[in-house]
Amino acid sequence: MLASLVGLAIAVATEPAAEVETRFDDLLLARPVARHQVITRTVIVLVSVVAALLLVMTAATWSGLACCTPATAGRPAAALIRSLAAALGAIVLCWGGVALAVASASRRRATAAGITAVAALAAYLLDYLGRVWDPARLASRLSPFHYFEPMALLAGTPLSGGNVGVLLTVAAAGVDGRSGDLDLDHGRWYHLPDPNGGGLDGVGVGRRRPGLGPAGATGQRRP
Repeated sequence: MLASLVGLAIAVATEPAAEVETRFDDLLLARPVARHQVITRTVIVLVSVVAALLLVMTAATWSGLACCTPATAGRPAAALIRSLAAALGAIVLCWGGVALAVASASRRRATAAGITAVAALAAYLLDYLGRVWDPARLASRLSPFHYFEPMALLAGTPLSGGNVGVLLTVAAAGVDGRSGDLDLDHGRWYHLPDPNGGGLDGVGVGRRRPGLGPAGATGQRRP
């Protein structure tokens, strides 16, 4: 389940790279919008998708407990389910932020998704290695999965606000860093016909894309 949710977050967060790959960014940036709005839109979609999935999963858990467990059986406390949902949401948003940072620097969605997926797998293996091998315990703190401990929650340990804070900080760092690259001066941009047939990249300011033909465009800043 965790792998599926992280994969979904990567798929949503790498949308900017898909727009660059398909050159949809040329149409998008032809409108009078700030460059950081491309990232802001993706962040809103990512947070909305994660929140909706967590709500559905929580509702399904409560429904299953209500209809499919004996009345005499013990049920998990509401606080435990909320803690599990919060921890799961934090780790998924963390990798969504990482994927968004990679996607904003990539021109192909597959490249961005692949890099993030390999990084997630390596981080997971590093965390696992740190749990079973003492010499790797210190290095495992570099893995976001080190701060995701659902089994500890099930064992009765309260949710650590510090762990959630670390994961959300990583997510916010990825979003903030790439937003700055996309909107260096928070200016507004529009497109004018380019006689040379070039085009604006949409991720790196000033990078020209050949081969757009007579209908190409070049980014110009409004006075």
